[in-house]
Amino acid sequence: FLAVMMLFSLTGCTENEQVDEEEPTPVEITVSKETLLINKVGTTSPINIDVTCPEQWDYTVSSAGRDWCIVKRATNSNRMTITVNRNPNDQGRSTTISVFSKENRDINKSISVKQLGQKEGILMDKDTYEVPSKGATSFSVELLASVEFEVEVEAGKDWIRYIETKAAEPHALTF
Repeated sequence: FLAVMMLFSLTGCTENEQVDEEEPTPVEITVSKETLLINKVGTTSPINIDVTCPEQWDYTVSSAGRDWCIVKRATNSNRMTITVNRNPNDQGRSTTISVFSKENRDINKSISVKQLGQKEGILMDKDTYEVPSKGATSFSVELLASVEFEVEVEAGKDWIRYIETKAAEPHALTF
């Protein structure tokens, strides 16, 4: 019995052997849409947002939108449904939905919800677009407008051009 125990204890790793340890895969949350542009009447049907996270996750709606941006998630589902109520105010409004890992709230993703007001206005999915100096062939700007609008590229800016397309609301402008 003692010889068998010694045999098992001597069969471990030697100093020259390396143990392959896998680097842990960083946890990341992805969402199918990071910005929602909503007209003043709100949504007529819920908007589905798919969430990918290898851990358990949850969400919160910022206090600015808790009374008009309704988010629901079925138990153990990777999909949220978002409904936005009519905006009775003259001005547009916005809120943020934060999706986060239950194990580490520092792992999160934000969804921006922007809604037009009763007055005429234009909403864009982002305020700024960064275009790489090489390699980019085109990019899209998503916007929602309650007014007629025109797209102009400043004279002398020959490095960018607007490619006109027919699009439903919200509009996707391609440059």
